[in-house]
Amino acid sequence: MVAMVWAVFLLCALSQLLSAAAVEGTVTDALSKAPIPNAVIRLYGEGDTVASAKSDAQGQFRFDDLREGRYRAVPTHDDYALPPDHHPSRRSLLLANGGPPTRLNIELLPVAQLSGRVLSPAREPIPNVPVGMRRPWHKHWRQITHANAEGLFRFPRLEPGPWILAAIPHLRVQASANIKIPKPIDSPPTGDDAQPTGWTTTYFPNVTDSAGAARIVLQPGTRLDAYDLTLRTVALRRVSGTVLDEDNKPVPNAVVRVVDVATQGSNQASTAANAEGRFEFTSAHDGDWRLFAQTQKITPARKGFGEIHISRRDLSGVTVRLSSPFSVAGMVERDQPRNAEGNRGVTAVYLLPEESPSDTASMAFHKQDGSFVIKNIYPGRYRVLPAGYIPGYYVASAHYGDQDVTSQPIDIANPPLVLKIVYRAGAASLSGTVDRAPNATVVLVPRDEALRDDGQHIRTASCDGQGRFQIDSLRPGPYYAFAFDRVVDTLQLEALDFIRKLAPTAINVDLKHAEAATLDSLRLQSWPDY
Repeated sequence: MVAMVWAVFLLCALSQLLSAAAVEGTVTDALSKAPIPNAVIRLYGEGDTVASAKSDAQGQFRFDDLREGRYRAVPTHDDYALPPDHHPSRRSLLLANGGPPTRLNIELLPVAQLSGRVLSPAREPIPNVPVGMRRPWHKHWRQITHANAEGLFRFPRLEPGPWILAAIPHLRVQASANIKIPKPIDSPPTGDDAQPTGWTTTYFPNVTDSAGAARIVLQPGTRLDAYDLTLRTVALRRVSGTVLDEDNKPVPNAVVRVVDVATQGSNQASTAANAEGRFEFTSAHDGDWRLFAQTQKITPARKGFGEIHISRRDLSGVTVRLSSPFSVAGMVERDQPRNAEGNRGVTAVYLLPEESPSDTASMAFHKQDGSFVIKNIYPGRYRVLPAGYIPGYYVASAHYGDQDVTSQPIDIANPPLVLKIVYRAGAASLSGTVDRAPNATVVLVPRDEALRDDGQHIRTASCDGQGRFQIDSLRPGPYYAFAFDRVVDTLQLEALDFIRKLAPTAINVDLKHAEAATLDSLRLQSWPDY
């Protein structure tokens, strides 16, 4: 009897083993198509790592004994960049027990490298200066390093494509708190009084305004040397003022930060107000700046901001007024039938701050009656972004009080007005094929530049193995349609100059209310990175 039980158990175990799901594939160089050994592939399911494998000398890997379900694979290698989000190898895998192994072919692009020196105007090396690189369509630095004792810096792992390079002497990085930032130098005296000068953010090729920064296009696997940055100096101005609360009383010990608008925050400084709420900066220069202030050790924090313009003199008497957080209430209107449980689909509403580079977006999901409350909002300028797609419906409008804010930022103060997001039935859809291009990515971008946001109106879809695609829940109107071999960063699709350059290669699509449009034989084009 015992032997029979064990036999049945072994047969069941063998049956499960034989029917378990499996994944196999290869990792290759996207340019040379050569196999890549020693790439680590991690398989994730439901947010946790399920298994890990390493590619062999032929670039091959395999996962066995997997349960059925949805997975995603993340490949890594020291000499290669991650595939972009929309690459076929980054898509989720739906595995079922039994049948042949699921095939996953991964192509990786070799990383690029860039190095140079930070120099003074006399061509002397300056040590310890932070150096950053960012994408042209991003406001924040993607990678940051520091010049060494000889002024040398190096970025060993850069994704192919366009980059902006800058020396950022006033940037404060938490990990480099023990590194001394170069002190400002004095310029030659002018007249009886010496005008203090100091280092400022300097973009390659040695300009002080981000608008003049060169786009350095990195080819896969290339190594660029001698990208030297000669630090520029500017005349320093003194800015002083007071932090006040909502009752016009001074706020002691508040943290105050001043940020240069022209360099998108690369020139900045922080200080603490004294017991009388007064603050002072000595490292500002001519131009437009934003001031941010926040209380310490008070919950909830009170915050405030102000804008100043400096022109050839010191600035005093500046006031930054703090405010307590408040909530913005609203309603999502959508005439959607409810399911058997009496519920309908839920979407979110985001408020994206325009002024503060450090504040994050605030959001809320609406309830079943359509109401929502977004908490912890401070006075300022925001963009309203409805997020979430309901099949058959589209975002028709967003109102703040009586003002239509569908495509423009708004100023929100306390007490706030009511937000209203209106979804309408009759969304358009678009389906079709990309000519001879399985696994391409189709991109729809509104021709109305005011509607270009990655969270709602810019849409992407991955083609299947036969090059077919479908996008629904589209707002009726005119679009540019593209088919790319890959999409490196969807945020780049919000950049106006990027789409303007690509517009002549697009197919113009005009979607009508409730239309199920088709677009066949869409032509594939390369993502214009390099």
